[in-house]
Amino acid sequence: MKNTKIIGISVLLERVNKNRSGIFNKESEVIAILPEEIALIMGDTKINISEFIIAKIKGFIKKNIGHNEITDSLFCMIPNNLCNPKKILQDTRSNKKYLFISVNPLHEIVVEISRNNLDKSEINTIHLINYNELRRLEIYFPVVFSSGGTPGFPHTCIL
Repeated sequence: MKNTKIIGISVLLERVNKNRSGIFNKESEVIAILPEEIALIMGDTKINISEFIIAKIKGFIKKNIGHNEITDSLFCMIPNNLCNPKKILQDTRSNKKYLFISVNPLHEIVVEISRNNLDKSEINTIHLINYNELRRLEIYFPVVFSSGGTPGFPHTCIL
C-alpha cells in the first residue's frame, strides 16, 4: 500500500457541490482502506469513488434521477462503514459485490462495488433499501459475509 493517498469523501463532496459546470472528474480516488478480512472477500484493500459517481448519485448528471435519500451526512459515513459492513452479497454473474451498511433499524445503505478495467475496486452506486428489499436480493445473490452472526465473534465469513 505504499504511496496510497486517501482522500476524504468530504473533499470530493465539496468539489461536487461547488461544481457548476456539470462536468465531473471520472478518475476515481481512494476513500477507504479495508481491513484484511473484508479485503480478502472484496479482492482488494482499497475502495475508490469518483466525483462523477457522487454527482450521479446526487442527481447532478443530466438524464440521471439520482438517489436524493443519500445525503451528504450519509456519504460521509460510508468510508468508515465500508470497513465494517453488516453483510456482503456477491453477484456471481459479474464482478460486483454489494455491501450493506445499517443506518437505522428499518433501512440500510447498499453500496455496489465492482472492479474496473484498471483493476480498481470502485463504487458504482449507493442507495437506501429497506428490510424487504434486502431479503429479495438475498434470494438472487449469495451472502459471502455477515457480521454479528455469532455472539463473541465480530464477523462470520461464508466462503
